[in-house]
Amino acid sequence: MTRPRPLPIALCLALAGCSITLGLDDLSSEPPPCAECSTLTPGSVGSGVVIPWDKLPRREVVAGFVQTGRLIVGIRVHGGLDEGVVMSVDLGDGRREIVAGWINDAYGAVHTPDTGPPLVDVRCVRPTAKGTWLAHLWQGFDFAGRLMEIEPSSGASTDLGPLGETCPSGPGAWSWPDLEDSTIAGQAVFASWDATDLSGVGHLAKGGCDFVPLPSEGPFLLHGEADAVWYADAKSGVVGSVDLAFKVKPLSAAAGDSAVRAITVSTTHVYLYRGESALEAVERTTGVRHSVTLPALQGGPPSESPHLFVESDSKLLLEADGRFFRLDPNSGATQLISY
Repeated sequence: MTRPRPLPIALCLALAGCSITLGLDDLSSEPPPCAECSTLTPGSVGSGVVIPWDKLPRREVVAGFVQTGRLIVGIRVHGGLDEGVVMSVDLGDGRREIVAGWINDAYGAVHTPDTGPPLVDVRCVRPTAKGTWLAHLWQGFDFAGRLMEIEPSSGASTDLGPLGETCPSGPGAWSWPDLEDSTIAGQAVFASWDATDLSGVGHLAKGGCDFVPLPSEGPFLLHGEADAVWYADAKSGVVGSVDLAFKVKPLSAAAGDSAVRAITVSTTHVYLYRGESALEAVERTTGVRHSVTLPALQGGPPSESPHLFVESDSKLLLEADGRFFRLDPNSGATQLISY
């Protein structure tokens, strides 16, 4: 549904040859990157809602998954506003649709299914075994955020309550999670933990929490499955998994000197997006690594955190600053399908 909604007074600035719109209410937001200007503009590829990726406040994809021919992603809106959504991208024609929450589009109209509260500061969204979706929301002033359950057919969301309320005073007097990344497995959130003498993942549930130390320094990028969480050290490339009984299973030692910027997992491989143009595939059974250099992405390399998703065992999806690409993990060939 679309309905008019007033926007804050805006002023336009010319910055490095890029035009950005700066809302006076959003001066604390980080500006969008302008290093890679191109003829591409939001809405120029695929149909549906047009997200103003190139405007303030900053909007970013935070997580997602593929389901029934669509990529389902959470979109976090920075700047303290009450916006935040789950959006679908049709993998056939690139059409974009808001399925939960609400957001202002590039023309100042609001897109929302009108069926639940806003998904403020959404950090992760994952499917459940019963067919619903779980979203992790964390605004930073509570310990570990809360879970929302979303009904996919209507977008209706139910607040399942806060996570880890008893954890700050528990064993070890934990520092807060750094939220470098979080994912959902079961009915709990696993969050990267990268503090002095405390490096690993936190298991954050309604009844409490557990800390799982990992054999690496972190911070960590995470990918949740039904029965485990996969991790990659963002600095060293160390890869492994943690099952729901908190047993750590290292898979592959440190390799390479470029930062890991995204992780996803198929039935056969753990895929890592490294640096600006490398895709690394780690075999799940042996830990053997294979690397392929990617061609230059249409619109330039990702400036913010990119994301990888598995479409099938022979196809990946790559998100870069709001651009969605189909990616062949064997050849490195890419195709822009939505922006």
